[in-house]
This record gives sequence, C-alpha cells and structure tokens, in this order.
Amino acid sequence: MVLFNLFKYAPSQGMTRWCYRNIGRMKIGNQVGFAFSNMDIIFPEGIEIGDNSSIGWRTQLLTHEFTQDHIRLSKLKIGENVLVGAFSVVRGGITIGDNAIVAMNSFVNKDIPPDEVWGGVPVRKIGHRNEYPRIHHNYKQRPVRKNSED
Repeated sequence: MVLFNLFKYAPSQGMTRWCYRNIGRMKIGNQVGFAFSNMDIIFPEGIEIGDNSSIGWRTQLLTHEFTQDHIRLSKLKIGENVLVGAFSVVRGGITIGDNAIVAMNSFVNKDIPPDEVWGGVPVRKIGHRNEYPRIHHNYKQRPVRKNSED
C-alpha cells in the first residue's frame, strides 16, 4: 500500500506509467500524464486509461466502494485524449469517452460520451468539445522596441 502511493513521486512520467502498469497491473496507454494523482489501491487493476490522456493534480480514480453491508468493485475506463481536471473524483463503473474533457473539481458519477465537456458536482454536460477553440502554441516573436533616444 505504501509502495503504491510512492509511484506518484517517480522522477519521470515514464517511470510512473511503468510502475502503474507492472506493479499496479493497470492498463495504461502511451503518453498518459499523471499530475500527482491518487489511484485506487484496493482494486488498481480495474483502471484502464487510453493513449494521450491527462489526469489532473490530486485527481482520485476509484474502483471500489464500501457500504455497511458489502464492498463493490468495478472497472473504470478512460478513453484516449481525455483530460480529467485537477481535484476531480471519478467513481468506479464509469466510462469516459475519447476526447472528452472533465472540468476541475468535478464528481464523475455517470458515463461521459466522447467529444463532450462535463463538469460540476455531480457532473453534468457543459458543452461539446468542438465549441471550444484549440490552443495553438505557435507564438510569433514580438519585434524589439527601439529606444526613443536613438
């Protein structure tokens, strides 16, 4: 249990993914990013995350639930190119579709279809991913100002 919580302190994302895949037996895709997230330590093998997804700061991915009478173990599937915002909680038994976005501080208690933006407590649809412009990082260098004394 302590070892499992140490994975998030790994010095590289590649090492974090390796630990989750090989020791936690999770199904983690390529180029998945974890920002100091908390994975379920009771049933980690129930977590599946697709390629190029990002799991935000202090997000909790759960695959178990205790009640007074029983324990419920369920799988959690996060598709490809998904962004789960910081401080969110995703319950077990949930599927988040490809290219979906979950806003920060959300409580995901129902399935999220592909290409949609959801957020809130409990989570609800905010919009479609195509409604939000993509950020392009092709900045142009500003011209250098000449000193007015020249």
